[in-house]
Amino acid sequence: MGKSSASATHGGQLKTYSLFPVASKRQSLLVSTFSSKRLPGLGIGWPAGNLRKLWETAYPRAYAAEMDAAAARFGISAHLLAGLMREESFFNAAIRSSAGALGLGQLMPATARQMAASAGVVVNSDADLLVPSVNIALSAAYLAKLQKHFSGNLLMMAGAYNAGENALSRWRSQHAAQPLDLWVELLDVSETRNYIKRVLSSMFAYHLLSNTADFPRIDLK
Repeated sequence: MGKSSASATHGGQLKTYSLFPVASKRQSLLVSTFSSKRLPGLGIGWPAGNLRKLWETAYPRAYAAEMDAAAARFGISAHLLAGLMREESFFNAAIRSSAGALGLGQLMPATARQMAASAGVVVNSDADLLVPSVNIALSAAYLAKLQKHFSGNLLMMAGAYNAGENALSRWRSQHAAQPLDLWVELLDVSETRNYIKRVLSSMFAYHLLSNTADFPRIDLK
């Protein structure tokens, strides 16, 4: 499942685009197949039967209750939070990166301490970031901060979680005339470019598995 499609608004029109490069004929076939709901195993348009089991294996919902509660509390997308944690840690609460990021949301200790009050948690030591409930609250609080900063734009929120809001805002201002989907493809920082694609792809996969018809839209202006 290395390729995914997403819906976005650009110039007031709904635009379907691929989060990963695919041949145009193949992309058109994929989009038309989903639109006509003829893909085997999709039932009425959503993964069903054995196909759903494969999707759920690839996109697990670990800590679902905690993530849903945190998303509701901070007013953010539960699917974005799940997609982000899938890509950051694959739900390994004890994971530590070589750069010092910790836990489910791979938070840096300095960022975690800055967000502790907003998240309503206490961070006495780095070990606290390995506690799932603490890390989820901190990650959700940070996403809420990014949501406010970027007026709810999911693409920019995902990118800023990786690179920081100041860096992402600076990069965007340097090429403000470009639509966001093109801008992402031209980002010089490959880590952030690929991170945005992976997180949004996972977010849309979780949304698909939720059987919710109203897919998130991303303003590409």
